Amino acid sequence: AGANAGANAGANAGANAGANAGANAGANAGANAGANAGANATRRKYFARGCVLADGASCRKLGELEGDDVLAAQHLDSACRHGDALGCRRYAERHFRGRGTVHDNAYARERLLRGCMLDDDSDAGESCRELAGNAALFVGKLDTPSRDTLLDRGCTKGDIASCRMLASEHYGNGRFELAIGPAGRLSALEPNQWTGPYLRGISLYNLGRFDAATGDLERLCELRRGWPYCHFWLFLARERTARNGTPELLRASAAKDPLAWPRPVFGMLLGQLRDAEFLRRARHADRKLELQQLCEAHYYLGARHLLAGQTKEATEHFESTLATGVTNFVEYGAATAELERLRAAQAPSR
Repeated sequence: AGANAGANAGANAGANAGANAGANAGANAGANAGANAGANATRRKYFARGCVLADGASCRKLGELEGDDVLAAQHLDSACRHGDALGCRRYAERHFRGRGTVHDNAYARERLLRGCMLDDDSDAGESCRELAGNAALFVGKLDTPSRDTLLDRGCTKGDIASCRMLASEHYGNGRFELAIGPAGRLSALEPNQWTGPYLRGISLYNLGRFDAATGDLERLCELRRGWPYCHFWLFLARERTARNGTPELLRASAAKDPLAWPRPVFGMLLGQLRDAEFLRRARHADRKLELQQLCEAHYYLGARHLLAGQTKEATEHFESTLATGVTNFVEYGAATAELERLRAAQAPSR
């Protein structure tokens, strides 16, 4: 009897505890849901009032809270009309998908363009990049700004990807002067990434602005300390401005395998390897790899001869760089720029 009584008491206590815990959990969940619903209602009321007063950000936030797709689209349309760039982009996305509004690529394009051109940074320039990257939106639209204009606008408004795309495209096409601006903005937006200093530093170097290039190349070497090429470029930039680049190059030249490419470049620039031996080390059984290494080898040989005032030898090596046909290497573009300067210097004055 005592055992049964104890068992029943324990069972009842456990049941009551479980029931209470469940009740409490349910009560808490209900309270939280009620509190959230109340908070959302308050926010809706606040944003609705702001939207009536033509505050674009309020209209957008009202649209983001709205569960009905049609009403949400209407609020985002109002946001765009009242000057909110992110509202324009969100509304354009709904037109692309036909969500809460008609599927209309042309109107989506217009909303993206408005968002891009607004002096409002709520979308951080992404409308500009999205418009620049969607070729289908350009068909038959002669009033659309150029891709470069859109990316420049996006970059100016703070879109990192726009800056990177624009700087890379200008740089890759040899438009070094145009690459400097977006590359500089990229450096400011991503101070701990190496792409900006690389694109601006090499662009400035190829334009003959060696002193200006030095700062970017120093930063590049800080960010990519184990990358040998940054040390080659920094050495050359310092030497072209009558500064001694040898001590830093010596420090950077320490390596476990000094024979592995591009380590022989250190020895050649430091005067430890003759030209013939250096070119021999650039040879490789793989023809594609050999052309790439010869592209680099001839460029750096040309740069060293240029430092010594040997323009004839420098010109020959720069021409040999181009003869490799490795057009996507930085040394190919640099050799092209050097040859243009050499030929301009040799041209008779009028």
